[in-house]
Amino acid sequence: MPNRINYELLASLALKPPVDDREAENALKKARREFEEERAKLRGMGVRIEGFESGKEGDVAEACNRLAIALPLAFPVTPELLEERITSKPSFDPEALLIAYRGGSPVGYIHGGLTPQGEGFIDMFLFDRGHPEIGRALLEEIIGFFRAKGVGKVRALGSSYGCPFYRGLVAGIEPMGCEEMDHLFGLLRGFGFEISRRARLCLRDLRDEIGAIDPPPGVELTVEAAEFEDEWERLSWKGLNPFEVRAYVNGRLIGRCRFALIAGAERFYGRKYAGICLPRLEEGYRNGEVALAMIVRALERLKGEGARWVCLAAPADDPGALEVLKRAGFMTGGNATWPLAELEITLAPFRI
Repeated sequence: MPNRINYELLASLALKPPVDDREAENALKKARREFEEERAKLRGMGVRIEGFESGKEGDVAEACNRLAIALPLAFPVTPELLEERITSKPSFDPEALLIAYRGGSPVGYIHGGLTPQGEGFIDMFLFDRGHPEIGRALLEEIIGFFRAKGVGKVRALGSSYGCPFYRGLVAGIEPMGCEEMDHLFGLLRGFGFEISRRARLCLRDLRDEIGAIDPPPGVELTVEAAEFEDEWERLSWKGLNPFEVRAYVNGRLIGRCRFALIAGAERFYGRKYAGICLPRLEEGYRNGEVALAMIVRALERLKGEGARWVCLAAPADDPGALEVLKRAGFMTGGNATWPLAELEITLAPFRI
């Protein structure tokens, strides 16, 4: 594994590999010069970047509470909550959580890791929009981490890799990056990340009448404690106590729709929030009627538990899903939604 300074330099290079030795040498010189200029600027601001160590949960909480306020459905977190949801999980890698400090105060952080399949992900990225150099330094550091691990593909601010850490802490139970935080998206795209998925975070007011929706003939619905296919997914729901609506045909399971109250949000918002995932259904049962009945059954359960608002992230390019949500009473446009997106990049190997 290259040492820290070497992979920081490599991370500063252009994302395309050099085509010959002279270009490689020139690129490395340019990277070294830019790297030193960037670090001198940070030192002039009194900024340093440190990796996570046990006991720094308070610093992460402080940065999160100050900078994540613009994210939808974010609420103040405590060091104890971060330990439960993040640092105590077996999938947590302290090398992949980097904190920026000015003086003794945290001013931003970036948090990622590796999926069980060996792909990289960035689950949270926060910095003051007035200081993009801090965000750039954090992003360079974590790209260096991925390169040192031999990672080729990195996804950022998404849910397609399983929501390992921030489920229920921001943007509901399937969090994605909020495009309204344009300083984050601008910096990521400047590094070569491209938007790969878009969604809308939609709200449903449970004070409104739900209205009974029966499933199609032959389909039976039950509500049970959620079951998980693997440990990675199970741990991502830690602390949320999820349930699921299950759909059966002749005793055969054809789909699930998971949901949960968002623990912690009530103390901040003064009311209970909940989140639902879009139903996962077998081919042949995706005409919308089964999904609608499953969502309504989940809404009924959550209303009975005292939830006032329910959120759900719907694919922005799936008019069928948006229509189902609209029929279930979700507000799918206007101020009741937030534009969400996931980004990804393929890191080209260096030949230096």
